[in-house]
Amino acid sequence: MAGGEGDKLSAEIEEWLRTGRGPRPAPEPELPPPPPRVRRPRRRVRARVAHWWSRPRVRIALILLVLVAGWWYAQNRTARATDGADHASTAPVGDYSFLAVNSSGTPRRWNPCSTIHYRTNLAAAPPYAADNLQDAIQRLSDATGLRFADDGSTTVWPTGSLFTSQGHPKEVVIAWGTPEQSAALRALPGEVGVTELGRAGPGALVDPITGHGVYVTGAVLIDAAAANLSPGFGPGGLGAVLMHELGHLVGLGHTQDPTQIMNPQLLQTKDGTYGAGDLAGLARLGAASGCLKVPKGKTTTLPF
Repeated sequence: MAGGEGDKLSAEIEEWLRTGRGPRPAPEPELPPPPPRVRRPRRRVRARVAHWWSRPRVRIALILLVLVAGWWYAQNRTARATDGADHASTAPVGDYSFLAVNSSGTPRRWNPCSTIHYRTNLAAAPPYAADNLQDAIQRLSDATGLRFADDGSTTVWPTGSLFTSQGHPKEVVIAWGTPEQSAALRALPGEVGVTELGRAGPGALVDPITGHGVYVTGAVLIDAAAANLSPGFGPGGLGAVLMHELGHLVGLGHTQDPTQIMNPQLLQTKDGTYGAGDLAGLARLGAASGCLKVPKGKTTTLPF
């Protein structure tokens, strides 16, 4: 041990014996500061997208993905518009048809969760027409669960051009008139001087993407010659004509079964009651099939 360090140690020992204070601890060695963090430059999103988009296989895969997503959205949009499945599709299949069917296979119909409003033009109608009409609408409502509201009278004589040029009116129009007032009441082929006793049909709002439609308007035209028919719902009466045309209004088509109201011939052997086929078809068009969401689309032309 060197002399200088020995003297220093002896002096520290003597200081401790004399005062009781030990030597001061040596200071902690200072650690060097950490090296600065090197930040790597981030790639820009645009550059990364451009890098992947430059590959043909990636472009094809993305395009296919977009097409599949669009198809899936269209299918699900149709499902949402119909509020699910056609809940009455298990109704007994009778002899009936529909005026129109959606791409999903369900019949085009009214939204049963909204009231169908109508006005009547009875200027050329027989005096018992109003009562027979109210009775016929009630029978239709009982068969479908659809709700109807009479908004009073009107002077309108509905034609297809009225519904396409001025948009669809808020109410259905039910009117009596003559063939001279509308070509809708046309002469029957091979029948000289004989015209149809009535025409009726609905107009729909159709989704431009899915093609799904919901009826929002319509018309019933009764030939004034029907005033020669007996009142009420007996065979060949006015009630049977009204029930037939109202069936068209809610979406039923014709059937060749002579026991059904929707047979196009007014038969003296059939009274004014819906047959089994009529009722099965009306069940699928009514409240049992669930509510509908009316699409935002273009109103279709009435079928006359």
